[in-house]
Amino acid sequence: MEEQQIFDTSKQVAIKFMKDEFGVDFEVKDVGFSPMGAVNVEGYDQADKKNEIQVRINQDDNYDVTGVDSVKDLPKPKTINEVKNEK
Repeated sequence: MEEQQIFDTSKQVAIKFMKDEFGVDFEVKDVGFSPMGAVNVEGYDQADKKNEIQVRINQDDNYDVTGVDSVKDLPKPKTINEVKNEK
């Protein structure tokens, strides 16, 4: 897969992950590779642009999210029951 495809897929994974797990509308500013080979997706919470967020994704492992860092505290992740009740 070429670099742009990896970045595009990683952006979509990060946006969906932040919405599904934290209820955050994530706006992507930049995407790049970390020195360790993971994809770093950087952006912010659309409701609070000062809350910068970085989502780390391992594209080699089916685009799993391996970590999230933010300037401010994120909302508590949804529980399994909350996710089930949404369906």
